[in-house]
Amino acid sequence: EDEEGAARARALASILETLEGEVLADMRKEHEADQDEVQQHVAYIERCASDLDTAGVDLQRLQEAVSEAKANYTSCQAQESKLLNESTESCRDLHTHLKTRMT
Repeated sequence: EDEEGAARARALASILETLEGEVLADMRKEHEADQDEVQQHVAYIERCASDLDTAGVDLQRLQEAVSEAKANYTSCQAQESKLLNESTESCRDLHTHLKTRMT
């Protein structure tokens, strides 16, 4: 039994040595590679979020510029309409005045 116990102990020691030496080392390498991949994805997502924030700010500025341009355009149209009416009225007055002088 002592020899059998010693043989078992040596077999267990050999298995443990193999596990610790090769299997755990391989697992650590795989874990490090997986962790690097996860970190790359995290960095990509952070860049994407930052780009989205920047685009959101740019989009907000553009939206404000469009709103301002629309307001300016509406104001310009109103002014143009007013001037057209004044011009039409002045032309009518001139035409009436000229007609009256000729008769």
